[in-house]
Amino acid sequence: MHKIFVVILNWNNAEDTIECISSVKLSKDVNYKIICVDNYSSDASSERIAAAHPDIIILKTGTNIGYAGGNNFGAKKAMELGATHIWILNNDTIVGQYCMKNLLEPFLSDAKTALTGSKIYFYDKKEEIWFAGGIYYPFRGVTSHYLENQTASGVLSGKKLNYVSGCSMMISRDIAEKTGIFDEKLFLLYEEIDFAQKIKKLGYTITMCEKSDVYHKISRTLKDSPLRLYYFTRNRLYVSWKHFRPYFPFVLLWCVRWPLLPALLKRPENLKHTLKAFMDFFIGKMGPYEEK
Repeated sequence: MHKIFVVILNWNNAEDTIECISSVKLSKDVNYKIICVDNYSSDASSERIAAAHPDIIILKTGTNIGYAGGNNFGAKKAMELGATHIWILNNDTIVGQYCMKNLLEPFLSDAKTALTGSKIYFYDKKEEIWFAGGIYYPFRGVTSHYLENQTASGVLSGKKLNYVSGCSMMISRDIAEKTGIFDEKLFLLYEEIDFAQKIKKLGYTITMCEKSDVYHKISRTLKDSPLRLYYFTRNRLYVSWKHFRPYFPFVLLWCVRWPLLPALLKRPENLKHTLKAFMDFFIGKMGPYEEK
């Protein structure tokens, strides 16, 4: 019997989390449990979520351990409770009734499947695709999405996927035990790229699920903040050095061109965070941003 644990990370966003959990509970033809990890919210989120959904498991991290650490925290608990598969799901989503079932199916038909991902639409434009498979460009250390902003259904068979979005990904227990899922040094951003590379190095398969529909509100937490720029720059360098080292000099040059140069010329308020990202990477300071 397959036993799926859905891990949903919350940080000061009970309203979205409650809506997300409600949509998961409409799932058909699957055996599952829900774990909500509260990542040290300051707004009584966990109490509101517990009141709305008293039948789920709620964990508290006790401190902000980031996207990577928070999801790992929930995944470890899921495995303790006997999970065969772990569905990492962003809290700012709603999901289709057969989303979970369709994410599971590739595991049943191919023993080499380690990771499956959803086709993700914009929440407020439900016919428009946000993500249908990820592409990583090692020369620049950046990514793009198949079919982004398209409304056609699209066909993904034959596409070379470099990763699937951490917004909605299902992982086999076997892989979770071998890789530890996300690298907690990243804290936030680029986790999916790093994780996908670990899977590929083990010889396993990453699969997009055409009919696993998710509707995403896109990030309401950081958006274009200086803090996001910090994690984007530092982690872009880290992942390139870790997995794509022959391309690292090119990525470093691209990071100087963007975002460092625009930060200097157009958004000087971001310059401090960008320079700190470079410095922290080169001295090996990973994990959460720390103001000096």
